[in-house]
Amino acid sequence: MNTHLVQAAIAVSLLCPLTLGQELKLHSPDAGGGDRFGDSVSISGSTAITGARASDENGLNSGSVHLFNGTSGAWIAKLSPSDGAAYDYFGCAVGSSGTTVIVGAYMDDDNGLQSGSAYLFDISDPSAPVELAKLLPSDGEAGDSFGWSVAISGTTAIVGAFGDDDSGGDSGSAYLFDVSDPTDPVEVKLLPSDGAAGDSFGWSVAISGAVAIVGAHGDDDSGDGSGSAYIFDVTNPALPVELPKLLSDDGAADDHFGWSVAISNAINLAIVGAYGSDDPVSGEDSGAAYLFSFDLSSSTASQYATYLSPDGATGDRFGSSVAISSAAAVVGAIGDDDNGIDSGSAYLILNGPAITKLLSSDGAEGDGLGSVAAIGSFAVMLGTGLHDFSGLEDSGSVYLMAPQDCNGNGVIDSYDVTGGGMADCNSDYVPDECQLSGNDCDSNGVPDNCDVDCDSNSVPDSCQAFSETEDCNNNGIPDSCDIADGTDDDSDSNGVPDSCEATDSGSSDGGDCFVATAAFGDYDAPEVRVLRRWRDESLARSRVGVAFIETYYRLSPPLAAVISERPWTRLASRVALAPVVGLVWLRLEAPWSFPAGIGLLLALGMISRARSPRQGARTP
Repeated sequence: MNTHLVQAAIAVSLLCPLTLGQELKLHSPDAGGGDRFGDSVSISGSTAITGARASDENGLNSGSVHLFNGTSGAWIAKLSPSDGAAYDYFGCAVGSSGTTVIVGAYMDDDNGLQSGSAYLFDISDPSAPVELAKLLPSDGEAGDSFGWSVAISGTTAIVGAFGDDDSGGDSGSAYLFDVSDPTDPVEVKLLPSDGAAGDSFGWSVAISGAVAIVGAHGDDDSGDGSGSAYIFDVTNPALPVELPKLLSDDGAADDHFGWSVAISNAINLAIVGAYGSDDPVSGEDSGAAYLFSFDLSSSTASQYATYLSPDGATGDRFGSSVAISSAAAVVGAIGDDDNGIDSGSAYLILNGPAITKLLSSDGAEGDGLGSVAAIGSFAVMLGTGLHDFSGLEDSGSVYLMAPQDCNGNGVIDSYDVTGGGMADCNSDYVPDECQLSGNDCDSNGVPDNCDVDCDSNSVPDSCQAFSETEDCNNNGIPDSCDIADGTDDDSDSNGVPDSCEATDSGSSDGGDCFVATAAFGDYDAPEVRVLRRWRDESLARSRVGVAFIETYYRLSPPLAAVISERPWTRLASRVALAPVVGLVWLRLEAPWSFPAGIGLLLALGMISRARSPRQGARTP
């Protein structure tokens, strides 16, 4: 499960402006008033697809579909059915998978008035699309509105017919088609186990891999028009399995839960819009969207989280449209008033604890931006069939909004991380490669804030020069951090890792013991303690000092044994060690006087040498 997306669903209290890499406005090259260009949208690879259901290609309101280059915004081609006719509303719904596009025409009359149909097109060459087949239900009847909603994944297509009457007037249905051979599609009809009149099952549909979802916004389980949705396991399209029914945990009359649906088999999440939900803070019809997790292996599904608009208001109708992918979710709010009454907006969640509001640059009253939405690897696609492009009323427009693309590779940053495998050490869904400028002191390709910084000074350990007294074992990590993180022990709590200290295993009897202990006769003698402090606080903190200690411990036992055997050897050793102990004490207790002590010692040596008889000198 995509836990970051779930976190975003729970924590939608943060609202931030979208950093847009680009906004492309798409419009029909032959736009006309009332065309409703933008009433349906889909993205397939780098191709953006949008329907103009009321254009007049084959008669009044016959409809058409347009293909655009999604990165440049250039128009490519138009789709029009070979048997199109007036009032078919071809393009009322579109879907795509790979190089196959499915288009709904819910007012087609092949099986009676407004019985509906759907068409398949091959867009392997987008500039030369090929019509593959026309889909008609085997039991289609007048008023079924087959084709009002469509979707496709791989070779499995799903078409909604919300006006079907199998379980009562407008109870609705949906159809699965195996289109492995488009000329001979295999049909399976989907009906909910508890369908009833007025449910409008099939009003919305979506499919992803082996899982499909169907909305029934008129269902009455939680009150008139409260709505519901159904998930189906379509691993075997011929034998679909219905999972537990989806209902919101706070459902109420007129919520219209199921008005919009989307699903991702990759992350086992579905999202359902309820534009009529009444939030006590935001107001009536402010809207909501609900996130559900599902598990096909156990045929289970359950509500996971709820989306609410962070700046919601009465009549915003948040949840009018929804879309989901492995990296993001989008929720439309056609009644938002930021650019005028019912100008509309959408909200984008990019894997993190923030929800970003999307507004068109030229939004106007009545546009209803966000009535439909789609997500691709390069952009979010929002349609507004009611926008007055170039002064043409309801001619419609589509907006491609590309969130941050820091490396300029044409892919949304969050997709680079979740789908492209790019490193993101701090889980902010921005590729590390975009955060290195001035932030990679050791040039290891990892942002400094992700490198080891054991002393929390905001500078990676690898970029700090430590003295021998700070890093006795020369491992690039301060001694204090070696001890704090358990890499090394400090059994005597002296701030020096045990690995840098030699162990005194001797005894006061002179055998296998320090020279100083043998000379002064007691391991705890003041002179011995001074020398131990020098070992621990100075020698043990440098590589040279550690080497001296190790050599000393290797050579001292036999010498200590000799010293401890006779009183005169102990006395001679004490005399020899006395100035050393004195200098060490000065070094530890009064560092400023240490040079003076060295000077005094040298002066005494010189005086002593001057007074001694020179070799070969005559005696009186």
